[in-house]
Amino acid sequence: MADPNLYFSRDSYQKRQSKTRDEMVKRNPNLLIVTGPSDMSWLTGKLIR
Repeated sequence: MADPNLYFSRDSYQKRQSKTRDEMVKRNPNLLIVTGPSDMSWLTGKLIR
């Protein structure tokens, strides 16, 4: 699969995803809603406008 156009390295992207998943396991939420553009960018690696 081709890498998406990330604004940081693939390794950094995977670490961010892992940190988010680990925290979700710890807190056990039913849902994660991300609404802030900077938070969406941090999590997805895409520039959100």
